[in-house]
Amino acid sequence: MRRAFLWAGLLQVGLIAYTILPGQSTEAVKLPPAIPVAEGDGFPVFQQLKETIRISSNHYADLVLDQDGNSWVASFFKGLDGDDRIYITRVNLQGKQDFVFDGLTNGRATAVTVDEKGNAYVTGWFKGALPLVNSHFPSNEPQTFIARINGSSLKCDQFWTGSAQGLPFDICSNQAGKILLMGGRDGDLEWDGQRLSLQETDEQGFLAIFSDDLECQVLRAFDARVHQTIPGPDQSFLVGGSFCKPFSFSGQTIETAEEGDQDGFVMLLQPNGQLEWINLIGNKQAAPYGYRSPEAVTDLKYDSTRKEILVAHPREPSRWSSNK
Repeated sequence: MRRAFLWAGLLQVGLIAYTILPGQSTEAVKLPPAIPVAEGDGFPVFQQLKETIRISSNHYADLVLDQDGNSWVASFFKGLDGDDRIYITRVNLQGKQDFVFDGLTNGRATAVTVDEKGNAYVTGWFKGALPLVNSHFPSNEPQTFIARINGSSLKCDQFWTGSAQGLPFDICSNQAGKILLMGGRDGDLEWDGQRLSLQETDEQGFLAIFSDDLECQVLRAFDARVHQTIPGPDQSFLVGGSFCKPFSFSGQTIETAEEGDQDGFVMLLQPNGQLEWINLIGNKQAAPYGYRSPEAVTDLKYDSTRKEILVAHPREPSRWSSNK
């Protein structure tokens, strides 16, 4: 799967090459160009751009490319009745939309990923009818969903739904077809027999891993902000984000320099949800007048040839490597 990404404000973003296998050198890495290659019907197609925009809680969109350069977009818009409406589309290299799910369902599509076969996995929440799979849920309670849309037939051929007390904001497919789903929650979760209780000390985050047929196999608390997830080496997942208080996961803990500070992190998760390693990114300490320093891992790219991770984060440009 090719997943390109947005490099915003490069003058304020540092790039780090992180070597995860011993004996690998750290060399200069060229950024991929972000160039629109086609435009049709007013909808641009980007060859080397993965863009995630979250302006506020009411504006969220995710865009990802498949192996053929088609652009999958998961988003939502306000209907005439003021309710959110799910919007999903695929745009080909000619700039034409060859798949559209537009405005028929109340809810939001919040994230999308594609697997190595070109299938798209879209996640979000909905309420009521969902014509995408010809199913209807009469309850007025919202439902979290994952829909797999076949890249060839452009039909939904796998579908999962669960309580929307967990709201997903990031989804990633690895080489083995496992699906990593991460987001927030406002109550207890129980998905496919996996249960996660909400504790008073939690920051209301969750991590879930699904099989390729969309059965929830792992469900755990995750009390940090996630900005990017990508496939890692050997069917693993790489996760980048930020935290403001001691962050513990699988018995390992990282801490900021002082109260009010914000630092970034990058971690490698095995397909079963176990933590392989976690590293802190940055350590600028708190800014004056109580403002948090804006350190966070905002984007990741894994170079399978050189066994390196390229990390984007808001700080002065620097490079470092590790034998992990």
